[in-house]
Amino acid sequence: SNISITTNVWNDPDQLIIGNSNCITMDEARTQFAVWSIVAAPLIMGNDLRNISLQARNLLLNREAIAIDQDPLGIPGTRLSSIENGPEVWRRYLSSGRQAVAVLNRNDYAYLNFSLYLTRDLGWPRTTPAIVRNIFTYTNLGIFGGKHATPPIIYLRNIPPHGVSFLRISPAADSSSALLKTTVLTFVLSWKFSRCKCTIR
Repeated sequence: SNISITTNVWNDPDQLIIGNSNCITMDEARTQFAVWSIVAAPLIMGNDLRNISLQARNLLLNREAIAIDQDPLGIPGTRLSSIENGPEVWRRYLSSGRQAVAVLNRNDYAYLNFSLYLTRDLGWPRTTPAIVRNIFTYTNLGIFGGKHATPPIIYLRNIPPHGVSFLRISPAADSSSALLKTTVLTFVLSWKFSRCKCTIR
């Protein structure tokens, strides 16, 4: 693929055709939006705004996808792997140690089940737990890897033909460290309030 990965140089694979129902399905529209966001392409709409479905409108207004497209780190993503009539994996490095990942289903008819290995496939540090978020459903899938019981494998199920699973993966604070900070904060606040003599009239 002719994709530039130079910092602050933007790919332009042409306009989005999301909203043109005679061209693509909604599954294909999500795939296009995910790939355009991964490669840091301009999100130029090529549809008639007077005739657009609510689904297409909501997709084009997805703030989390737009944030990935416009991430300040400024490094476009690349295709990691591709299997004919099977999965295709794209990854983009984001600011604050995060990654965006799009798993495409290139099959015309069959749904796709796919296992994404954080360390093997994405080079994610073994000791760093990761919060995995589904961009199009606005939901967190959980915390994976690190010291958590959940292994560093993301199981993606029922990706529709020509569809996509679009994820943002972020470092998660260690749970024991977070507990320690909460305990210290509670102690400090308790000590301060115990020294404050207030009279309510």
